[in-house]
Amino acid sequence: MKVGILTLHNNRNKGALLQNYCLIQSVQELLPEATVETVDYRCLRHDIKRYKNAVLTKQLSAVLPRIHDFRQSKRFLQKHCNLSSNSLRSDSYKKAVSFVNTQDYDYILFGSDTVWKVTKGYNDRFALQRPFPNVYFGGTQLSATKIAYAASANQTDINRFSESDLQFLQESIRDFSKIGVRDIHTENLLQKIGVDTYERVPDPTFIYDIPSPSAESLSKKYRTVSNLKEPIVGLNAPKSRIILQLVDQLRELGYRIVSPNSSPYADVNCVGNISPFEYYWLHNEFDFMITNSLHSTIFCLHHETPFITIDVNETYKQLASKTRSLLAEFELLERHKDGFDTDAEEINLEEYYELESSECEQIRNVMEEHRIVGRTFLREALDNVEKYDQEEY
Repeated sequence: MKVGILTLHNNRNKGALLQNYCLIQSVQELLPEATVETVDYRCLRHDIKRYKNAVLTKQLSAVLPRIHDFRQSKRFLQKHCNLSSNSLRSDSYKKAVSFVNTQDYDYILFGSDTVWKVTKGYNDRFALQRPFPNVYFGGTQLSATKIAYAASANQTDINRFSESDLQFLQESIRDFSKIGVRDIHTENLLQKIGVDTYERVPDPTFIYDIPSPSAESLSKKYRTVSNLKEPIVGLNAPKSRIILQLVDQLRELGYRIVSPNSSPYADVNCVGNISPFEYYWLHNEFDFMITNSLHSTIFCLHHETPFITIDVNETYKQLASKTRSLLAEFELLERHKDGFDTDAEEINLEEYYELESSECEQIRNVMEEHRIVGRTFLREALDNVEKYDQEEY
């Protein structure tokens, strides 16, 4: 049996790499005799955008760390995510389907991540957005059995689709043998196109234990962070007025600002210097965190690190964000703020510095539920696949 994981194995997004790793490992546990690998396919124009954003920056000092980051992430993919030996970079749906079909996968798992995200400009080749149709939606031309796990359509607005695009979307999604989605926006999208056979499942980082990095690597890479005498605030959020104002408040109170990625507001930037496993671990070192990132929020939940999650993208004025959906599952929406509708003066950060015992208990309970739900979904999906094979045989 050969299983392909078709996801957005982003060269620098540590959360994407870790969810890829956790899904690979979870499927391999369920199918120990199978070959389970990450399909090395990427849309060309989106790949160009990724490298362009990494290199073209006013912060010249950030270029070299970002290059190191690309290389380190590539090594992680090759070592821990079983990257397929064959690869393709193309915006052509037909070429992508042909490439995937020639890999002879019996089953393809689509996800996790925003594999069903279609943004404005998808039909403009110069916008450097993923085109649509694309192979992340599957399609009836793909010969393998298709399963979606924790797929997300974050920011996708079907009102911008043409009639032919909408027809492709409906036919493709209905061709999946089992569908698991990650957030309420994706559920709403499926309902709008007439698909009601789906389940809500958690991100893969809830269903598999992420390894701790070695003590030796930590002592070398984190001496700058661990030697800080001041309390540490983690920062993983884009440039925006509200984020800057909150950071200034914290700095005045004596906090040092550490970014697991790169931020012009941080005192210490870790980009290019940490592996995905170390990225995960770093969230345990923060006394408090400000983020807009889904996975930074998840990793704070894992480590019971106090946090506030702030959406700053105005797209979420109309569409439910993935972080809001996540925190609703944990009944922690008081730790979520819409930054586009809120002034920094309206946020009393002291209210977020600690996790109450009731919050910690709720986090543990929901995390255990997520683990069971996610593993059960995969087991049932793959059991159905094996039973089907036996009947065919």
